[in-house]
Amino acid sequence: MNQRLRELARLIFNLIQNIEVFFLRLFGIIDFPVPPNSNMRRTSAKTIKHYIYSGITTYLPIATLAQYLGVNFDEKIKALDFGCGGAGQLRMFTKHFPATHFYACDVDPSSIDFIKRCYPQVNSCVSNFKPPLPFESNQFDLIYSVSTFSHFDAETIDIWLLEFSRILKVNGILLLTIEGEFAIKVVADETAESPELIKLELEKSGIFYKNYDWLGTLQKRGRALTKSVDISTYFGSAYGNTVLGRKFIDEKFNNHGLKVMGVSEGIICERQDLIALKKLA
Repeated sequence: MNQRLRELARLIFNLIQNIEVFFLRLFGIIDFPVPPNSNMRRTSAKTIKHYIYSGITTYLPIATLAQYLGVNFDEKIKALDFGCGGAGQLRMFTKHFPATHFYACDVDPSSIDFIKRCYPQVNSCVSNFKPPLPFESNQFDLIYSVSTFSHFDAETIDIWLLEFSRILKVNGILLLTIEGEFAIKVVADETAESPELIKLELEKSGIFYKNYDWLGTLQKRGRALTKSVDISTYFGSAYGNTVLGRKFIDEKFNNHGLKVMGVSEGIICERQDLIALKKLA
């Protein structure tokens, strides 16, 4: 019952924000679509201001690094936003690089509904929690993904790296944000684990993973009141907080024809690391 009340509260917040967005756009304060509040919160943005801020501050290092590594957005390349959510980064990419053919996918159908409605120029689709994706092999020049690998266990990480290698062109670029050592204290607070335990796990295996306590309960309960406030049924059984150490990255990400080009620590919202990979063969 408590969960149903929380879902009802999310619907009320969605309605209130819809009214706010209507007047913000009416008076020219914003000139872009805003996803439902419940969708924003799934990407840790509780307010429209935070949605704008996190979108820009995440987009900038990804776009800059992609161009540094040779991605030319002025050409008609193909780029995939994997786990696009409410278009926080996609909004900026489509605004500044109209020549690029953008694709987007997410396990959350309500996010894809928003993308299809507000970004019709983007080829978007609902994806499954595990591969394959509905794309041809050797299709993309660039794939970027924000805060998906910060929730996967080791097995899920490996199968998605294999799938990305399949759909990337040779010399294509893969950019992923992760929780690294820079985020240990924050993750410790979120998981109620000690920073020392997380560091010990990173030294031992290179990865700290803890499943969300609430996930199994919600999945057994079934679907939410509406898909816009559903935060559980489209996830797999393994989904939680993940921290990756450099040992794990060097050993596990340099596989499937992919090569790690570098890691920028704490560059995403002063929390997440940005990993750059290239497909060699």
